[in-house]
Amino acid sequence: MSILDTKKDLATLFRQQVKATPDNVALEDESTAYTYAELDKVVTELAVQLRARGVRRDSLVGVLLPRSADYVIACLAALRAGGAFLVLELAYPRDLLTSVLEDANPLVVVTSRSEVGKIGEGIPTIVLDDEVNSNGDVPTSSEAELPEELNMERLSFVAYSSGTTGKPKGIGNPHTAPVLSYNLRFGISDLQPGDRVACNVFFVWEVLRPLLRGATTVCVPDEISYDPVALVELLASKKITETLMTPTLLATVLSRGSDLSSRLPDLRSLWLNGEVVTTDLARRGLEALPNVRLLNCYSACETHEIACGDIREMLDDTAANCPVGQPRIQHIYTSLMRVDTESSLVWSESYSWVESYLLVDI
Repeated sequence: MSILDTKKDLATLFRQQVKATPDNVALEDESTAYTYAELDKVVTELAVQLRARGVRRDSLVGVLLPRSADYVIACLAALRAGGAFLVLELAYPRDLLTSVLEDANPLVVVTSRSEVGKIGEGIPTIVLDDEVNSNGDVPTSSEAELPEELNMERLSFVAYSSGTTGKPKGIGNPHTAPVLSYNLRFGISDLQPGDRVACNVFFVWEVLRPLLRGATTVCVPDEISYDPVALVELLASKKITETLMTPTLLATVLSRGSDLSSRLPDLRSLWLNGEVVTTDLARRGLEALPNVRLLNCYSACETHEIACGDIREMLDDTAANCPVGQPRIQHIYTSLMRVDTESSLVWSESYSWVESYLLVDI
C-alpha cells in the first residue's frame, strides 16, 4: 500500500506535513532548531526571493553551504519556488566548482559569507548570513507569486557525478524519482512524528525524507560524519532513532566503539548503502545492535534507491554478501536517460514502475 501520495511533488508533500504537524520539531543542526511551521515560514521567505530572481520550472538554484539547517532550507526553497536545487560540494577544488557552475549555469547560488569568494563573478548569489542577503538588482516586492504546479516530471534536483571515468556530468532528477524512492523505503521502515533521523554521509538524499512524515531531520556536519567516535556521541546525545551509514563506516564504528546497544538506546533503524554488505559485517552489526533493524539499500547512480530490505530477514550464512532485496518480486523504478548535447547534464526523462526479480547475489 502506498504511504505517500505519489502524484504530489516534494514541495506539496512537505506543505501537507506542515499543516498536519505544525508544532513538531522539523529540523535541527548544532545551533538551531525549527518547528514545521517555523521552517515553512523561512522556506517561503527564501522562495519569494528566488522567484524574484526569476526561478521558475527547471531553473537551477545552486546550494553551496555546510551541512546545516540552512542547506535544507535552501533546497526546500528552490523546490517551493518551482525550481530545482543544484548540489555544490564545499569539498570541490576551485577548478571543479568553476567547471560545474559553468556547465550547469544556475540562475542563482545560495551560499554563506565564508563561501561566496569561491563563486565566480557574474553568478548571482543570495548570501544567507549577509545583512544585504544578496547581490545584483532584486525586486523588493514580497508579493512574488509562488507556484502551485503539480507536475511530477519537472526537475527536483541536479547532482554531478564524480567524473572518475571522464568529465563530471549533471544528473537531473524529476520529482517522481525521490517521491517513489521515499515511498518504497517508507513501505519497509516508516517514519512517524517523534522519530529523529541523523542525516550524514548521503546528506542530500536523506534530508527531505523525514520532513514528509512529521519526523525530525538532524543535520550532521561532515567533520562528525566521518569520525566514528564523534558520530556515536552525536547519535546518543540527539536521541537519534534512525540513520544511514556506508558499510565501511559501520565497520569502523564497530571496531572503535563498545557496548553500542546501551549507548544508543533510541536507535531503531540503521540503513546501509553505497557498498556491498558482507555477511560477516551483518552478523557483527546485528550482534552489537540487537534491537536495531539493519536495512540494506541499493542505489543507481546519483538518483535514488531501487531496492531495499531487512538484513535480518534476508541473511544467508552460506553467502559471502547480503542481498539488496528479498528474493521475491519487488516493485522498483527505472530511469530512461538522455544526454543534453549542449551541456553535460543527463536528464532523467521518465520513470515507471516495473516488476522485477531482485537477485540475492548482486
